[in-house]
Amino acid sequence: MKQLRSIITLLIVVAGVYLAYRLVPIYYSNFAYQDFVDNQVRIDCYTNRPAADVAETLLKKANNMGIPLDPSDIKVTRGPASLAVSINYTVHVDLPFHPIDLTFNPAATENRM
Repeated sequence: MKQLRSIITLLIVVAGVYLAYRLVPIYYSNFAYQDFVDNQVRIDCYTNRPAADVAETLLKKANNMGIPLDPSDIKVTRGPASLAVSINYTVHVDLPFHPIDLTFNPAATENRM
């Protein structure tokens, strides 16, 4: 009985480590990309760059980070004194016994003072 508990505990720990190995890099990439989006929106709000150029910069950075983005996933809205960016993307993760799709929605809004 004691050996069975040890084996089950070991299997649970191994499964947890495997899940962390597969999922943590994806969540970290999203966190780093959100930070980039925040900074880029803050900078571009005070410039006169067209919305298409802002979207292109965000798309290039996502591709460099290995984030699967299409140009249609990025929505950039420029107002007279504001800039808003909304991005929606999904990452497919093939886990044994249960593949999952993780959906991320990085967004940022900045208003000029």
